[in-house]
Amino acid sequence: MLYYDWQLDVTEALLLHLDSIVIAGTGSGKTGPFTLILMADETEKKVVIVISPLNELEKDQAARLTQLGLSATSVNAEVFSPKLQMELAEGKFRIILTSPEMCLEHKEFSRLMRTPSFTENICAVAIDEAHCASHWGGNFRKKYAELYKLRAFVPCHVPFLATSATIPPHILNDVMQKLCIHPQSTYFVNRGNDRPNITVAAFRMAGGASNLSALNFTLDGAIEGGSLERTIIFFNDRDTTMRVWSHLRSILPEEICNQIDFLHGFRSQDSHTIVMEKFREGSIKILCATEAAGMGLDIADITRIVQFMVPPSLSVWVQRYGHAVRSGDAGIAILLVEPLRLQPYNVYTMYTWFFIYTIYMYLHMAKYMVYTWYIILSQIANGVPSLRCNRKLKGRTPLH
Repeated sequence: MLYYDWQLDVTEALLLHLDSIVIAGTGSGKTGPFTLILMADETEKKVVIVISPLNELEKDQAARLTQLGLSATSVNAEVFSPKLQMELAEGKFRIILTSPEMCLEHKEFSRLMRTPSFTENICAVAIDEAHCASHWGGNFRKKYAELYKLRAFVPCHVPFLATSATIPPHILNDVMQKLCIHPQSTYFVNRGNDRPNITVAAFRMAGGASNLSALNFTLDGAIEGGSLERTIIFFNDRDTTMRVWSHLRSILPEEICNQIDFLHGFRSQDSHTIVMEKFREGSIKILCATEAAGMGLDIADITRIVQFMVPPSLSVWVQRYGHAVRSGDAGIAILLVEPLRLQPYNVYTMYTWFFIYTIYMYLHMAKYMVYTWYIILSQIANGVPSLRCNRKLKGRTPLH
């Protein structure tokens, strides 16, 4: 297998016990360094812990690493068993793909992660899709914000490797804080995330979320007698995903409507696995998906990515269209923009709101001024002595 110079540089940094951050486009080989570090291990006992955001992504990466000849396994609540725990303790696997919740909350696995005989063989901790530490570290998955606790589990010289395709400066600073990564002792590689083989286009929709017909063009091939193009359509919520999936299926003939399916976080793990396998093998041509379902998807022949309505951020859009044509062929990414996002900026509207806000603040201040004077006048009317009088009387015996 051919490795790039930057992958060798990151591997060297890890061997020197330096934390490392790699920013590179999807499919560019960000996983290379934590496989190379194992190849440099003469004892063949060292282990790399990989923190992954999704169970399906863990399973997919474990399968691909196994194909490379590395002993890898996914560890999550669905597959954990006494047998797997024993195999982990005995050092059967050299790459362990797991989640923050398993490391910090799962009783048995968390105990194993704190066992010196196990942690002494850990040579690196890799955080894949590291931007999730910032995006998901709030109320969604709180343990992502506590990944720094893993530092207490492993020997102090064990380096952390954070990788992502989309991590702008403000997100990077947050990730570094959550992982306790210090710039002075960190090796940075920023390869950018440009994908020149993907043509990016944006089109204005006729309406908003109810404008489902805006996606009818994805069926043109089949309607004209051909086949459906390999496509992922991304959505910002589950409800819209389901409505579009149902709408597109209703247009197609019955014999091919099953070539469209959907994925989101509420589908069961078994359903998720079946849909992904069918999409990989090609029996499903169009996949309607949310971000969680599409994250880490590594399928080389997806020629078209469509985003229905503007995503939460530019980095999310870049992450999503990065799933296209990982084979290196030409592909297209289409962003469908709702009209509300394209409203012209009206400076007069801004001045109007500023004027209203100013009047509101003056009225707010006037209310407190009136209340203050009311209190003062009430005290005078009731004969309450002033503070000055109180100071004069303090410490003196009143006359009788």
